[in-house]
Amino acid sequence: MQLILLGTPGFLDESSGTLARSTDARVIGASHDAADARELATDMLPDAVIVDADMDDALSAAAEIARRVPKTMIFIASDRPGVDLYRRAISHGLRGVLRKPLDGREIARVVEEARTEDNRRVAGTRPEERPREERYAPVVQRQEVIVFWSPKGGVGKTTIAVNLAGAYLKTGFVRPVVVDLDVFPNMAAMLQVNETASVSDWATTVDGPDVDRKALDSLTVRHSSGLNVVPGIRRLADEAVLTPEVTATLIDTLKRYYDIIVLDAGPQLRDSTLVAFQHATKIYVVGMLDIATLKSINQQAENLELLQVDTQKIRLLLNRVPRNPDLKVAEVKDYLAYPLGGKLSEEPLLQAFANRGEIAVVARPELPFCVEVRKLAGAASVIRREPAPRAGLFARLFARAAR
Repeated sequence: MQLILLGTPGFLDESSGTLARSTDARVIGASHDAADARELATDMLPDAVIVDADMDDALSAAAEIARRVPKTMIFIASDRPGVDLYRRAISHGLRGVLRKPLDGREIARVVEEARTEDNRRVAGTRPEERPREERYAPVVQRQEVIVFWSPKGGVGKTTIAVNLAGAYLKTGFVRPVVVDLDVFPNMAAMLQVNETASVSDWATTVDGPDVDRKALDSLTVRHSSGLNVVPGIRRLADEAVLTPEVTATLIDTLKRYYDIIVLDAGPQLRDSTLVAFQHATKIYVVGMLDIATLKSINQQAENLELLQVDTQKIRLLLNRVPRNPDLKVAEVKDYLAYPLGGKLSEEPLLQAFANRGEIAVVARPELPFCVEVRKLAGAASVIRREPAPRAGLFARLFARAAR
């Protein structure tokens, strides 16, 4: 695997030294100058170019190399990889994000996975049509655990959770799964999936996070859209299986295979809900623009603090906002318990989608509600197009540094 590196002197020194001991990747060129790296990539046609995220205008430099050398894979390298950086990288035409310090074996694996995906794409195979064991191989490098919760029932959090996961699925770039953690679950009914698996099965068959792909397939169900789902408990008598230990194992296991884990938590502040909060990277408290709902959320805010929930993760999400609401956000902004994370429009067609077992953001992405969910996912910029094959920037940059 031949690489070229572009980045700060410290990045080049560290990466060249690390990769010099690798049998999987060889640096054939390295530079701290973007123009020089472009010329190297054009002349040497490495397998990949890797760009240091800490250099000035890293994404722009990487995007220019991707345009100049479309058959080389371009990556960005960061010691703080995450979904936000990944989305920006993809929107700039790159192939993904690698974690610093670089690892030759990991680079080779990611590049090979990207090549396999390119071959499938050329053959006309869509990501959601791939075998599940191939789509969900444990090579996750970026992660979000997103929890939807509300102290008040009937505010639409399950619909939002399913559509957010659907928005990520539509990008074709990340692997989402959605989980029903409510003791009164309705996700399976909403999606009309066969409950061949449920959260209850995780309590009886899983001892720890080391679950292979075949076992994982038996613990999830697949919606017709391609979205993987973990339905809630089958009956209220199974409520006791939602222990903190089972919840933690479920989340830790899914993190080995999925980029985005969306959790739909019930209104009760159970121990399992608190475990979900602990694992969360984002918590959306869902409400509506009415005094009763906002008051209920405010009353629970103190309880969350007493339970030591990290409130820095929490954002208020207003759902079913009418086009001309009686109550304006500006009128209640001083009384909101949490920063406002978004507003979702009232959409009368959502019930029709639920009646058909469809996900609105997949079936009708142009609806205002769906556009807003896509913005919430941060995926609006990449959701409208099929991913174009790109060569890796990281590999090309590594190649020069090896000289």
